[in-house]
Amino acid sequence: FPDLWDGILETLRPGGRISCQLFGERDGWFGDPTVTFFTSGGIDALLAPLVVEHLREEEDDSTTPRGKLKHWHLFHIVARKPES
Repeated sequence: FPDLWDGILETLRPGGRISCQLFGERDGWFGDPTVTFFTSGGIDALLAPLVVEHLREEEDDSTTPRGKLKHWHLFHIVARKPES
């Protein structure tokens, strides 16, 4: 994930935006080695070079699209690369 994120930041034009959802460390899938999870502090560090326009942390128990019960811990993000 760090290489992917660095690539996104490098290719994002000044004034350009990124919108994404990232998993938090209390998500029901935590521990899956194929998924990246973040703490609140990790999200803050990740977004430090950007201007955060929207950041909402969500936790909820609901079902997956396949109908399985799951605990969700997500960060909903919209951030902009500053103008140079």
